[in-house]
Amino acid sequence: KAPATPDIMAHPPRTKGEGLFNIELTVDVLFYGVSVGLLALANFGITLFTSDEDPSDIEIIYDKEVEIAVYRARAVCFITLMYCMLFHVFNCAHPRNSVLMYRGKNIWLWLTVLIGAILVIPVIYIPWVNVHVFLHYHLRWVEWIQVFAAVAIFAIVSEVYKIGKRCVMGAYRNGHYLIHLAERTTNSISDMNRLMVLQTERMDPEKKEKAISLV
Repeated sequence: KAPATPDIMAHPPRTKGEGLFNIELTVDVLFYGVSVGLLALANFGITLFTSDEDPSDIEIIYDKEVEIAVYRARAVCFITLMYCMLFHVFNCAHPRNSVLMYRGKNIWLWLTVLIGAILVIPVIYIPWVNVHVFLHYHLRWVEWIQVFAAVAIFAIVSEVYKIGKRCVMGAYRNGHYLIHLAERTTNSISDMNRLMVLQTERMDPEKKEKAISLV
């Protein structure tokens, strides 16, 4: 069981009219989704156009015509997408805190991520299955470097994005607090003025004139 975040009690409860997909969550989904998609497509293009094989070259593998460069690029795109999403599991632990602050002891979460990372490997390495079922081709060490580089870039981009969110949300909270403080100060001054007016009205005429002359 993963422990609760230290600031969990600092967050107010969700209002009755607030939906599950609020503004912050919607922006998060768009940002992370676009980031992962761009990285996967970038790896696809890099593998396809920098490969030793010509994209138009076709080989017969298990009685199937296979465009090696295209199949390998597709496999790189798939692995990049899967590994970035597996890393994103830890991003979801907290919408604003860094992944480095995650101290979760949820063994099932770690086990799920590990199994997910292992299960995608047979998809591209089991003979016949990779070519006929998933239309993939096995990766070389160069392509694996591309995959892990994309995951590292996604991790850095996620951390920068969360830093920006903390700055924006902190400025918003500080501004909201200052506005609230100014409103309370204004209300307090107004209450003091009304109290002084009431006390002045209850004074004797002579004391009232003296108070007015002192003012």
